[in-house]
Amino acid sequence: MAFDPISDMPQQPRLQVPYLGEHYADLLKIEAWLKARSVPNEAQSLLCAMLMKREASRDGILQRLAKKRGISKDQLVANILAEKEAHMSSAEYAELLSDEIESD
Repeated sequence: MAFDPISDMPQQPRLQVPYLGEHYADLLKIEAWLKARSVPNEAQSLLCAMLMKREASRDGILQRLAKKRGISKDQLVANILAEKEAHMSSAEYAELLSDEIESD
């Protein structure tokens, strides 16, 4: 059987987006019409474009949060993707700092 790039792709759960509100729903519909795309395809395109545009900012934030945790940015990203990372509370950060001070 030949490789089919569409049907052989791993199935991913669909992203559910809450209602945008009348104004943004209208803008998305107009944008899709202007590009002769379906509304879901245009929404996907816009989301991907925005994620690419924010890459440098996101990288800086990840770097800062990784440093705060005492791990590398790559390890933080791996933890996030594996759903092993949680947001750190102020109390957890204070405990981490006190552990560092005690180990010095």
